[in-house]
Amino acid sequence: GKSSETVIRELEQLIGAAKIMMTEGIQWLLTQRKPNGPIMRDPNVSFVYKAVWAAYATNQDRHYITGLLDWLYEKALQPNGDFFFPEEVPFQRTGLRAYRMMVFLKFAALLDHLIIHDEKVLRRIKQYQDTETGGCFYYIGEDPKQPELPGFIRIGETTFFGEFAMAAGLKDEALKAGSWMLKMVRDNHAHMTGKGIFYTETDRNGELITDVAP
Repeated sequence: GKSSETVIRELEQLIGAAKIMMTEGIQWLLTQRKPNGPIMRDPNVSFVYKAVWAAYATNQDRHYITGLLDWLYEKALQPNGDFFFPEEVPFQRTGLRAYRMMVFLKFAALLDHLIIHDEKVLRRIKQYQDTETGGCFYYIGEDPKQPELPGFIRIGETTFFGEFAMAAGLKDEALKAGSWMLKMVRDNHAHMTGKGIFYTETDRNGELITDVAP
């Protein structure tokens, strides 16, 4: 029931508030590097990959971002090509395994950081994409020679893998991820127009998982 002028004013106010939030937020975040905060101090990839994301999004100095990536490359890279610390809680170490890597590797590719040219890292990150459907798994075990593929594929890992693949110039991988996303959107059409529900996981065959607990 609002007029177009009112909607435009409210959107302008919202965008302005978001800009203020990002400006003030990054200024606080920049103070949270060691020794003042946990970034690059505590053995935790979650603190650092989010800082990379925020710093890039707010056009911070490139040396700050590459410093974060240097730390990840030196401290968190494991023999299997994954990035984590054994002492992290399971949700971060395992549940966010692929997601965190896909996020910061996207920015590493955009900045042409050394980490993106490591063949072990590239081989490992590609293993997370299902060769048939193009969707991506959240965790595939610890042994690159014997991946343990879960029975479902999630939207978060697939979208961020697609962004990473585009930034890294991996056209085939990006197109496969995009095809998986397109099918997911199409398959959700009836659910969205009916009950207003968007399902975010598929099975190994790329079919929507709609039997979800409350």
